Amino acid sequence: MRNATASGAERQRNENAQLCVRSGDVTPRDAHAAADLKDWDKMIKPQDGFLEQCYFHEFEKQGFAAIYNPDIKQGLTITYDAEKLPFFTEWKMMGVRDYVLGLEPGNTHPNGRDKLREEGKLAVLAPGETVQYEVTITMIDGEEDWMEIKSPGTGHLR
Repeated sequence: MRNATASGAERQRNENAQLCVRSGDVTPRDAHAAADLKDWDKMIKPQDGFLEQCYFHEFEKQGFAAIYNPDIKQGLTITYDAEKLPFFTEWKMMGVRDYVLGLEPGNTHPNGRDKLREEGKLAVLAPGETVQYEVTITMIDGEEDWMEIKSPGTGHLR
C-alpha cells in the first residue's frame, strides 16, 4: 500500500515553489528556452522528456534572487555584487527524474569561454592577480518573511 502523504523530496520539489528575481532583463539561452520565456519564473510539475532551459538575467548593481516553497514554508535568498559577478544563470530542469532549479551568479555563463570571447565579455586575470567574490545566502523562514521579500516595489514576482 502506498503512503498517501508526500515524501520530503516530493514536498521540496514541486510546482508550488515561487521564484523572485530582481533582474532588469531576462534573455533565453536558445530557441527552446525562448519558446517558454513568458514562464521563465514558473515552476511546473515534473515532465517526462523535459529539455533543460537556461535564462540569463542582468542586474545593475546588486544581484538578487529568491525561491520559496510554501508547502514547507522555507526558501532562500541570494544576493551579490553584480558588478563583480556580471552573469546570472537560471537553469531549469523540470524532468521526472531530474527536477532542478539552478540560480547561479558567476563571472561567466554556461555558453563557455569561446562564446564569451566572441562577445567581448571574457574576463582574464593577469598573472598573480587575485579577485574575491562574496555571495550571501539567507534562509527564508515562513510566509511572513516571503511576503516581505516579494512585496510590491521590492522585486519581480508574477
